[in-house]
Parts: sequence; C-alpha cells; structure tokens
Amino acid sequence: MDEEKRQVVEEIVNTSATEEKKEKKKRKRGIIARIFDLILWIVLLGWMGVCLYDFYNVTNEQDPKFCLKQEILEYEDGNVDVCTGLGYKVHKYNRASFKAIEFVPFWVKVKENINN
Repeated sequence: MDEEKRQVVEEIVNTSATEEKKEKKKRKRGIIARIFDLILWIVLLGWMGVCLYDFYNVTNEQDPKFCLKQEILEYEDGNVDVCTGLGYKVHKYNRASFKAIEFVPFWVKVKENINN
C-alpha cells in the first residue's frame, strides 16, 4: 500500500508541476498579446486621426498637412495638384474645364477626361 500511495502522490505532484508550467506560459503569452494589441490599437487610432485631420482640412478647402509625396500634373487647360498621404490621395483640380478637390483612396487615379 505504501508503494501505491507514493506513486499516486508522485503523479499528483508531477501533474501539478506541469499545470503550473502551462499556466506560466499562458500568462506570459497573455502579457505579450496584450502589449501587441495595445501597440496595434495605438497605431490604428493614430492613422485614423491623421486621415480624419487631413479630410477635415480638405473639406474646409485647406491644404492637407500629412503629404508623403506632392506632385503637379500639367494639362493644356490647367493642372492637378496630387498629395499622396497614408492610404489616401487628395486631388486638387485647377483646370478650365473642372475645378474641384477630391479626397480619395490611394488606388484612385486622377481624372484626365472630365467629360466622362
């Protein structure tokens, strides 16, 4: 009986130690995951803030503040100022046939033929 009791106690101790190790790993992963989530949310909210700030400026007919790349496209009847931001573009049309400001996603191209 003593031998059986000792084996049962050893199994319980081994199981308990294994569970403690698993729990420590879970806690460690949990902390790393929370830090990663927090950093991701900060970056996402910052990006949204930049987009909304430039959108607000464009709707109030001001120049966007966060341009990564600025270029001017020349046409016979005027030009188009293109500001490329973080995931968006601002097209400012200064043409005889068309005057407007567009705030569009980065994949939208400048309208060359205004009649369509």
